[in-house]
Amino acid sequence: IDLFRRHFRETCRMVSLYALTEVGRVTGNIFTPADVRAGLDALAFNHPAPFVGLDLVDDDGGEITGPGEGELVATARFMVPGSLRSGQPPDPADGRFQPLDDPEYCRYATGDIFRRDDRGWYHYAGRRDHQVKIRGNRVDLSEVHALVATCPDVTESAVSARTDASGDLALVGYVRSDSAATTLLHDYMRRHAVAYMRPRAWVRVEEFPTNSGGKTDFASLPDPDRGAAGAASAPHVAPASAEAGGVQTAHFSMS
Repeated sequence: IDLFRRHFRETCRMVSLYALTEVGRVTGNIFTPADVRAGLDALAFNHPAPFVGLDLVDDDGGEITGPGEGELVATARFMVPGSLRSGQPPDPADGRFQPLDDPEYCRYATGDIFRRDDRGWYHYAGRRDHQVKIRGNRVDLSEVHALVATCPDVTESAVSARTDASGDLALVGYVRSDSAATTLLHDYMRRHAVAYMRPRAWVRVEEFPTNSGGKTDFASLPDPDRGAAGAASAPHVAPASAEAGGVQTAHFSMS
């Protein structure tokens, strides 16, 4: 977006699309360099694609009317082949797909959080499964792991929210690094993040375990030493893969 703003001619246009594997193209917008320079959110949109309807819902599934922030739910006539078995209704066990009275349409809970302003524009605010509450503050794990990934000498990292010995939800940082000491990680995050966005404990791993899909298997990552919160554990060797459980996580890798 910054390159488009600074280097492209006024006759150029940038097409910004929001699409889902399950639904296809949901919406999009066209921007000029002048639009971006004027401060318009180039990732925002205000109207859906044909045969697509958009709603925002709160944590309880209730529809949000007017301005507000919630999960985006798309109502679509067509689903990408493979997301729904050909010629069959959505699997009722998959809560993301919500059948409607009209068999030609289906609602899909995207897992994406959007903020709708008073003009009806939608602004992306993160992933629902990356957001947790730490000491009453909403935290986006992807923002935390983006900071952890910039720590010096960290080549791969992950962040999860786990319940500590006192029953509170706390952040845990996992890093692959040859030299980054725990005290340096704590100091770095103290300089760059507010208190509730700093991992309370750090665990150094030699290799991140992966699941059958090739993604980090957070369920196989070790719990930090609860007796020494904030101390890095001994190097952890990745165990055999297992599917991830209910741990809320975010992962980042640097090549």
